[in-house]
Amino acid sequence: MRRKFFLALFVLSLIFLIPAFAVNVDIYPSYVIVKDKWPVNIGAGQTESMEWNLPDNVDVGSFSILDPTIDILSRTEAIEKGSLVGKNVTVFTVNNAYRGVVKEDGYKLVLINPRNDQLVAIINSDKIVSVVPDDTTFTKNNLKLEVKNAGVENVRELPVRYFASGITWQVKYILQVDRNKAILNGEYQIENNTNTEIKDAIVRLIARNDSQNLFKTREVLMYAGNSTEDALGAPSVEHQAETAVYSIPGKVTVPANSILRLMLLKEDDLELERIYRMNNNNVTVEYSLKGIEQALPAGQIQIFDGDILMGTQSLSSKPESGELILNLGQTMDIAGKREQVNYTNTDNIYSNEYVVTLKNNKDEKVTVEVMVSLPRDNAIVICEPGLEVKRVSSYNAVISVEVEANSERVFSYTTQYSRDN
Repeated sequence: MRRKFFLALFVLSLIFLIPAFAVNVDIYPSYVIVKDKWPVNIGAGQTESMEWNLPDNVDVGSFSILDPTIDILSRTEAIEKGSLVGKNVTVFTVNNAYRGVVKEDGYKLVLINPRNDQLVAIINSDKIVSVVPDDTTFTKNNLKLEVKNAGVENVRELPVRYFASGITWQVKYILQVDRNKAILNGEYQIENNTNTEIKDAIVRLIARNDSQNLFKTREVLMYAGNSTEDALGAPSVEHQAETAVYSIPGKVTVPANSILRLMLLKEDDLELERIYRMNNNNVTVEYSLKGIEQALPAGQIQIFDGDILMGTQSLSSKPESGELILNLGQTMDIAGKREQVNYTNTDNIYSNEYVVTLKNNKDEKVTVEVMVSLPRDNAIVICEPGLEVKRVSSYNAVISVEVEANSERVFSYTTQYSRDN
């Protein structure tokens, strides 16, 4: 069946928020789960028909009643979507955000610059994550339920749960390195890509490895700790359902089309080890950090060594292990070269001889792990005296080589094996 794509307003509107009850919002990397209590009056044993209008970004199919005494006898879902043709909108895709006037809706969305009628973008519908109009175009999901109270007491509050889109969270880390010590700072940011404010909500951040759709918005930034009595503190973390759950203390408000940023963690006095590894003719460097006391949600990490930005990386979720390893790629301070200089076959014993040259341009002594690929699982590595050889797998070994500051070291090794074994 051909599915027609309709443009609609993606807005998380907590329209059933009752002042006596704080709405609960669990924010995942690319969606939210809302739990709330709605006022009702259903007598014991009675059957009632109820109707609600839910925001368009709510997945109506996910709506559920959490009271086990309430039975849903029938359920009708009707989606009413207003057209956005001719409206000024912001379109969020997986990688970009576009502004313009909607000229068409269907499988492709055409955006026009209203000042000169020039084309802004043509976007396939499967690439669109949300469309936010400048005005309050009316769209709704209509949900009708016939329910029965199978309990023995009247029900005055109806606990409900549903999924919605348009709100995401991620973590920004900054690693500051000073010789063999490091400080890791992290802040989480909740991004509200809707036209509706989240107000006085109880918020938990769920550190799942879901795909993240994070987009630029109008940056109305709010920071905690600005000497205000209502400033939010750092979240508490607990492990639940194979993931980390961060509960933000107090009640959280995130304005429409804005980002809320708050401190997540600060890890001081971390032990840093630089690991230099030669593979082929490249020498790469890894930072090994020890002493981290909590799990790390997925996010972006900036790495500063002194006042030099070493790079920015995506960090996948890390369970609490006390250690974090970051690969910074090729180092410019250490050069490596490997050449095969001999090959022999004597009495069915095959030998390959290599010469390795390492040049250290740093002002300190370093240890380089030279990776050795073995031709067979029965191969051995023969090195000159004083070098440590460690087999790390059936077909790989490591030779640890110390190189003095501002100097060059040349050594040889041989891989040897027999085809009889």
